[in-house]
Amino acid sequence: MLREEVCAALKSAPLEALILEELPYLRAVIREQHRITPALQISSVKSVNCELELGGFHVPAGAIVMLDNSMGCDPKLCDEPDVFRPERWLPAAVAARKGTPAEVLDHRLLAAPFSAGARKCPGSRVAQLEVRAMLATIVRDWHFELATPVTSVRDLPYLSGTTLSPFPMPKFTFTPTASSSP
Repeated sequence: MLREEVCAALKSAPLEALILEELPYLRAVIREQHRITPALQISSVKSVNCELELGGFHVPAGAIVMLDNSMGCDPKLCDEPDVFRPERWLPAAVAARKGTPAEVLDHRLLAAPFSAGARKCPGSRVAQLEVRAMLATIVRDWHFELATPVTSVRDLPYLSGTTLSPFPMPKFTFTPTASSSP
């Protein structure tokens, strides 16, 4: 589905235009990867400016709130959390979570690895564009798969530090697609 979306978009526009477009499945794949392996293991900590309800909890103004990145792997909030399923981030699925405890997964502090508001990473827009361009190019030009298939994302060992990284790095096999010719 991702390759079809990227290749269809590239037929009508160059890569530079593609990365600025709304490509829902490409964005959903990136969001799902961030859910499973957040870029940072450090949670977002914010002071709440006004009273609000967050995930069914009343939060008073001035309270300190920590949004834990691991909420996306909580089976009470996320169906089959060990399954890589980008469709959970498509607009219909997001709309279906409205008004449920799982709606917290769509909070802007959990939806991107760069925080939000005044303390948002100043390089976030460039990084997001680069990730979309890189992934679109790889998907367009290569068929790739793990050399040793896995049935669950939990089958891959990770090294947990400030960032979360597969360790050892899994081996992939790459074969060029028909569209990868120069």
